[in-house]
Amino acid sequence: MIAEQVTLQKRLHYILHRSLVDARNLALAKNHQQIYDLADTFEVLPSLMEQWEDGHFDLVRSILQRYQSKYPGQVFDYVSILDISDREFEEVYATW
Repeated sequence: MIAEQVTLQKRLHYILHRSLVDARNLALAKNHQQIYDLADTFEVLPSLMEQWEDGHFDLVRSILQRYQSKYPGQVFDYVSILDISDREFEEVYATW
């Protein structure tokens, strides 16, 4: 796997991790509808990652953007992690 794909996989794993943290926090707040929407958003990500194709990046981005648009200013900015450069991701999230 080339370096860019490795870093993309790391970013996607971080995004999945963050979605689980968010689900836990939403559960504590008893925000059932948003938990449902979060799970609905992320349920396809593992299978897309497993069978990755070039068009999946744009698909994942649109799925994440749709969720963020439904809850503007209330959710983690998943799209920014997806869009961050490999170098920036490694600098900021290297210890993750």
